[in-house]
Amino acid sequence: MVMKKTTIFMQSFNAQLISIAGIYKRFDVVPIKLYACQVMIDLSDGKLRL
Repeated sequence: MVMKKTTIFMQSFNAQLISIAGIYKRFDVVPIKLYACQVMIDLSDGKLRL
């Protein structure tokens, strides 16, 4: 089993689709609390966390 851990930093979040190592998170509408904000996204144990 391969353990994957990755972190991405975004200066201004405005994404409808995020993908790290083949794990996807899709937003129909970008959440207000994230829009145009600095965001850290990480992949830990196969799950994306915002």
